[in-house]
Amino acid sequence: MNAPYGVITVAGFRPDGSALMQTWRLTEDDRAFIAAVLAEKLGQPHSETLASPENVTTVGDLVLNAPGAVTTFQERP
Repeated sequence: MNAPYGVITVAGFRPDGSALMQTWRLTEDDRAFIAAVLAEKLGQPHSETLASPENVTTVGDLVLNAPGAVTTFQERP
């Protein structure tokens, strides 16, 4: 998928403190559409984060290399 693109992540937090997060890669058009649908249904986001390219890389590396996380990737056909 060519940039720019977006992702949407749905997270479920469990009573034991663990979490399941599922992420979909989206085109910019799909991201904007889904954001508009969510805003109409749920109101404004509870939080927003603007990250520099360096921050995105650093946080991504931390998440992928932290103990206790299992991440699976599925490539689009």
